[in-house]
Amino acid sequence: MARKHSFLISGLAVLAALVAGLGLYVGKAPETPPAPDEITLVKTPPVEPVPGGPVGDVQAPVQPTSDEALIDSLARAALELPNPVDLKVGVNPHREAKKWRLVLISLAYKAKVGVTNFLVKLLIRRVLSRVALRGLLPFVALPVTAAWNGIVMWLVLREARIRAMGPSAVEELVQVVFDDAPQLSEQGRLSAVRAVASAIVRTQDLHPNLVRLLSTVSRRAGDTGKNELDDVGLFLSNLKTLEAAELKVTVQILAVAFVVDGRLTPREKKLWTDVMAATGRSVEFSGLQRLLTAFLRGDELPDDELRAL
Repeated sequence: MARKHSFLISGLAVLAALVAGLGLYVGKAPETPPAPDEITLVKTPPVEPVPGGPVGDVQAPVQPTSDEALIDSLARAALELPNPVDLKVGVNPHREAKKWRLVLISLAYKAKVGVTNFLVKLLIRRVLSRVALRGLLPFVALPVTAAWNGIVMWLVLREARIRAMGPSAVEELVQVVFDDAPQLSEQGRLSAVRAVASAIVRTQDLHPNLVRLLSTVSRRAGDTGKNELDDVGLFLSNLKTLEAAELKVTVQILAVAFVVDGRLTPREKKLWTDVMAATGRSVEFSGLQRLLTAFLRGDELPDDELRAL
C-alpha cells in the first residue's frame, strides 16, 4: 500500500514540474497560414554575416531558436535529465572532472530514497519497542518518499525558473558589459570568451544559460581565431597581458557566468580567487552574491554592482 502511494506521489510531482516548466507554451494557438491568393512576395535584403566566425577549434553550429532552446531546457529540468555534453561549442565541461566522482554522485542521487529509508528504519528500531515496530515499519517508506518528492519538486521548479529567466538576463548583463567596453584587442576578445568557457569547466555542466552566454559573448566579441577555449590555465596566465579596460571586461563576463546558472559553487569561488590573485586585486564575493540574489529573486538586476567589479 505504501509503495502504491509512493508511485502516486512521484507521478504527481513530475506532472506538476512539467506543467510549471512548460506552462508558458500551453494554450498558444497555432498560426493559420495565409491563403494562396493572400501571399505577397517581398524582396528581403541580404542577411549580414554574424561577426565572430569560428569559435575556438570548432565552427559554431547553427543553434536552435531561443524558443526551441528554452522549451528543451525546461523539459530537461522537469524530467531531471542531465544537460547534454556533446554540444559542439568548443568547450568540454568535464575537462577537469574525475570520472569516478561523476559516477559516485550519480549513484548517490539515484539511491537517495533507499538510503534514507534504511537510515530512518535503523533510527526507529533504536527508539521504539518491538510491538510498535511491527505496525510502523511497513509505512516508513511513504513519508520518506513523499519528503524526497517534495524536495525534488522544489528543486525542479527552482531550476525551471532559472532557465526561464536566463536568456533575458544574459542579454541584459552582456549589453551592460560591452556598452561600457572599449575596442577590444584579439587577446581581449579571446579572454572574454575564455571566461565563460572556464566557468563551464569549473561547474562541470553545460547549463543552457551558460551556453546562451557563450554564444552571446562570442557574437559580441567577434572573431577569436582558432584558439583553445576551455583551458583554465591558459585563461589565468593570459590575464596579465591584458590592458586594464580589457581585464575589467573579462572579470565582469566571468561574474555574469557565475550568476546566470543560479549557483556559486566552491570550484567557481576558487576560480574567482585565482583570477583576483592573477590580477593583483583583493578577493571579494559580496558583489557576486548581491547579483546572484537579485537574479534568483527575479528582482531588477543591479547594473551598478556589475560595473563596479
